[in-house]
Amino acid sequence: MPNGEKMVCKHDLEKSKTIAMYYKTLSNAENVSAEVRIKLGMAAHNRSKSETEVKYKMDGINAENPIAECLASGECRIEKY
Repeated sequence: MPNGEKMVCKHDLEKSKTIAMYYKTLSNAENVSAEVRIKLGMAAHNRSKSETEVKYKMDGINAENPIAECLASGECRIEKY
């Protein structure tokens, strides 16, 4: 991880297998894309209400990123060393 950080995750073996399969599929894909949409709060006090949506595709097929899901749910977090 950049900036001397590490990712710490607390999940079971099945989730680890799902993540490994995602990265195996990703590394074998000929085409990979990500579409990012960010909806920002309009007023300064609303900035915390910003929403981000990311859609991933591998070889034209929609794919869920299990690491992004783990980070969003709190199952994984980024820490400084």
